Amino acid sequence: MLEIGYYSYILASLGFAGLLLLLLTTKTSTLSSKLLFFAVLATALWCFFVGMSAIYKRPIIFTFIPEIIKSFAWGLLCVNLLIKESKLLPLFSFKHQFGWFFPTVALSVLILALAITGSLGDIYWLFLSLLILSISHLIMIEFLYRQGSSEFKWGFKPLAIAIAAYAVVDLTIYSTSILTTQLNHELFWTRGAIYLCLVPLLIIGIRRHKSLGMRLFISREVVFHSTLLLGISIYLIIVSIAAFYLQTIGGQWGMYSQLIFIVLALSILIFLFLNEALRNKIKVFISKHFFANRYDYRQQWLKLNTNLAATEHNDYKETALNALMDLFDIEQGALYLIGTNNKLELAATIGINNQLSEWQIFLSKYKDLPQQWIIDLDEYERFPEVYPKSIAGLTAMINDSMRLIIPMQGQHHLSGYFILSRPGHNQIVNYEDRDLFFAAAQQLANFLALNRANQEILEASQFAAFNRMSAFLVHDLKNIVAQLSLISSNAVHHKDNPEFIEDSFETVENAVTKMNQMLAQLRREQSEKSQSRSISLYDLFCDVASQSNRLSPAVAIDCEKHVILYLNPEKLTNIIMHLVQNAQQACAVEDSITLSHTRQHGTDIITVEDTGCGMSEIFLNTRLFKPFDTTKGNAGMGIGAYEAKQYIESIGGRIAVESIEQKGTRISLHLPDNANASKGCRSNE
Repeated sequence: MLEIGYYSYILASLGFAGLLLLLLTTKTSTLSSKLLFFAVLATALWCFFVGMSAIYKRPIIFTFIPEIIKSFAWGLLCVNLLIKESKLLPLFSFKHQFGWFFPTVALSVLILALAITGSLGDIYWLFLSLLILSISHLIMIEFLYRQGSSEFKWGFKPLAIAIAAYAVVDLTIYSTSILTTQLNHELFWTRGAIYLCLVPLLIIGIRRHKSLGMRLFISREVVFHSTLLLGISIYLIIVSIAAFYLQTIGGQWGMYSQLIFIVLALSILIFLFLNEALRNKIKVFISKHFFANRYDYRQQWLKLNTNLAATEHNDYKETALNALMDLFDIEQGALYLIGTNNKLELAATIGINNQLSEWQIFLSKYKDLPQQWIIDLDEYERFPEVYPKSIAGLTAMINDSMRLIIPMQGQHHLSGYFILSRPGHNQIVNYEDRDLFFAAAQQLANFLALNRANQEILEASQFAAFNRMSAFLVHDLKNIVAQLSLISSNAVHHKDNPEFIEDSFETVENAVTKMNQMLAQLRREQSEKSQSRSISLYDLFCDVASQSNRLSPAVAIDCEKHVILYLNPEKLTNIIMHLVQNAQQACAVEDSITLSHTRQHGTDIITVEDTGCGMSEIFLNTRLFKPFDTTKGNAGMGIGAYEAKQYIESIGGRIAVESIEQKGTRISLHLPDNANASKGCRSNE
């Protein structure tokens, strides 16, 4: 048993010494980190002392001296984690609720001193004092874990389990020793192996627990090879057990079956060991689950969105390329987009001076492959066999400064490629880089598609604005043509009538004036506000009536002569003229039309009211203000009412329509408050 104890504790001391070396590579800036270093050092020395006592067969009682120091060190660390002090002396105060721990340690030291000097009558009291120390560790660990937040528990859990496991092992040893009044030698000498097995858990806890202020670094290669050796060891143990079982039950064929099984098992092991794909998968698994990520993905995503919102680049394609390059600190890059007819086009470049013709030739062929990969030329140069044989033509670009090809998948189809130089971290592009490249490329594909759609919508809206202006122009020209056509048709019968001649010249003059106004507006592109001026509403009504009364029924006017408005006279005249003409077309000869002005609650209201055929409620709700919807066939454009509504609402007013079939219609133009010139001083233009 002493030999087992020797190896058990010596190996444990080596394990804690290795952990001590890891801690020496970090900064012990906080009190907690210094106390952790002290606890690990005390545990390593204790294990070494017990191991040497076993080999030299020294009295066990002397091993309790470093054990109490070890228990004191771990307890002191727990106290500091609980009360969060930055200095050592306040920890020994009896004012905090865990001050009872130090008298417990002092009592254990006193009892041990009495036991060593032979003054202690029964060893029971020494076991009891050590048992109390173990229980005190469990109490503090439980209290510390229970009071922490969920984030704290995640980081503290491995460390808590390790310290609690040490305390439970000690508690088990000394509780059984109290019951039997003698030391449990089996558990005592195997305790070192248990402590050694918990060292990895302790390392994970130290890495996770941020309040310790320590950042342990363990090489990925060390962890990978250690994991591989551990897996091989477990595999060989299982093989040995299975081979022993085959030999036991196999009878005379036992030796042969055992030999065949071992050969097959070792062949499988060699195959797996030489399998590069399996080794890479193990490396990725270890990196994902045991090491911190290379990137803070939340920060990277915020950085990407910030760069996409930047306005330093006029072209949105260059903005997308710069956003991806800035994400990885890349100095050179190019963006290729698949345009019309599946043709690859160079859309943007940053920091590139050399020609990209070879890249375009390669990408033109690569885009036709059904599967798209992120291609790393550095990896292709080292391990060309990991890429499919269908990818051909990369050899010509091996010496090029551009090293990465990032396909841009958007909405289940390929939209382009990013060609980039090496990332700024100057490390091998691993799975983290590829995942971030892939996610960012998807986001940028959506960004480019959205901007492309916005550009198309803008162009379409410009054409729509042009078409709408043309429609209004044609509508006004149609009215002018109608007036001139009326003169032409009546000229045969009334050409000798002086009054007809006078009316004809007046109509022609009015048509010329309107056409000149339209041409001037097209040339100058004046806004509605810049064309507004003071107008007499009564004179405007008389002008509309004189032009409209050539048709039946005649228009009656109800307006006071002193009403002055500040609006666009041409626009307002056209709108009222359209409404009056529509009313005339909806009326019979015996019906009536009234053009009136009222003022209600400070609002000017212009009303066109007729007693014609009226309109249905469905027509009012669905068709009246719908552009290019007309009931006049080829004679109408369907934009008179729409133009009236658009203009009145654009100046801050509203239009109201009341209509009853077979009774008539009332259309009211509610003008804005600032339309009345009497409310302020207006200057005539």
